Amino acid sequence: MIQYQSFIPTDKAPAAFREMLQISLQNRIPSFLGVVKRHRPDRFLLSHAVDGFSLALDFRVPHDRRAALREQTATFNRITLDAGGRFYFAKDSTLTPDVVAQFLGQETLAQFQALKNRCDPKEILQSDLYRRCLAP
Repeated sequence: MIQYQSFIPTDKAPAAFREMLQISLQNRIPSFLGVVKRHRPDRFLLSHAVDGFSLALDFRVPHDRRAALREQTATFNRITLDAGGRFYFAKDSTLTPDVVAQFLGQETLAQFQALKNRCDPKEILQSDLYRRCLAP
């Protein structure tokens, strides 16, 4: 199972979420659980928060549909980015360095890397997500 969660500003959320659900149905990869929540922005460096809503969709990952699900989540990423949205690292298994750079921006990534270099210059503290999305 994976959970795909995107955070989209209020004015773009209804259309973006509708498009994601329609694609999911067209691809015959429906979510078995969907949750919408209201969110407010914050000032954290790598924040997912927006003044808007999140949509969390839980998907089974059958062996024969893994590639199709990966393509579907890549399409969801594009929809989210086009709507000015963000992603929640703690629940992610689909983001790529390009998507992360688009939603965080180069300035934020540079600030993060400077902090990481100062606090962990030998890169002892790493996660799979860091290696997949944030490592230089």
